[in-house]
Amino acid sequence: MVDSRRRIALSFDVEEWFQTHAAQTAYPREEWDSLESRVSGNIRRIFSILDDAGARATFFFLGWIVDRYPVLAREAHERGHEVASHGYSHTPLTSMDSDSFARELELTEKAFEGASVPAPTGFRAPSFTLVDETLWALDVLLSAGYGYDSSVYPMFRHRYGMPGAPVVPFTFGGGDGRLLELPMAVALSGRRRIPVAGGAYLRFMPFLLYSRFIERVTGEDRVPVLYLHPWELDRGGVLWRSKLRQRVRQGFGSGPGAERKLRTLLGRYRSVTLADLASEVTGPPEWDPRTCPDPPSRRLRSLL
Repeated sequence: MVDSRRRIALSFDVEEWFQTHAAQTAYPREEWDSLESRVSGNIRRIFSILDDAGARATFFFLGWIVDRYPVLAREAHERGHEVASHGYSHTPLTSMDSDSFARELELTEKAFEGASVPAPTGFRAPSFTLVDETLWALDVLLSAGYGYDSSVYPMFRHRYGMPGAPVVPFTFGGGDGRLLELPMAVALSGRRRIPVAGGAYLRFMPFLLYSRFIERVTGEDRVPVLYLHPWELDRGGVLWRSKLRQRVRQGFGSGPGAERKLRTLLGRYRSVTLADLASEVTGPPEWDPRTCPDPPSRRLRSLL
């Protein structure tokens, strides 16, 4: 039987609850190995949700996670999901240079090899930090053999985003090669670009509103690239040392609420991996952020 539902490209950025950009202030890296790990239980809950929906997804694993829990990456691969790279230590590209980034990729690929899973062909930068000042990362990714990136939010954010980027898959121009980019989903409303890729947007928005935005994207014959983190499905409490704002950002709508929304979304749409989406792209437009100005549209400044 042919599944006639519209498609989404669902992904999970596999990291621990204490490895988010904001949480690292309260939970520094030298403490990570002593903190409570919750990633295994959350990933297995995600596996169950995907199994129930007959869905496939992409898991962007930190190499740090794969080194400690190789069975998770191996099981994701054996279940038919894509295993891709989220870097090794969740260090933003804005805090690295080309040499340190190349070392991060090498460490991640060694972790994948140790877990007996294929070398990753897809990459997502921690905190979506592939931005104007980190375009040097494109050549590093190409040299390392990556086939696609999915780090660009084609809108304005205070720490990331490329508001002039295309909202459809494209290739970066102006470098030594051409890397395919699968940008995060935004809904178009007049001249506004509204972020709907997932994470906080899924949790904070009423689901009726969120689902309408997704319908708008799929109705334009685009396959929205969506993401969640394992800790967003967590039923336990964390971040007790963080400031109130960060506890709200990571805790609001997490657990059962996020799981209900995800299950409903998977019931309405057919989920494919980002590798599947990349393999279908033919003749993508080329975009060079160094020569293409930002569009003269109003930009939605998200507070999330």
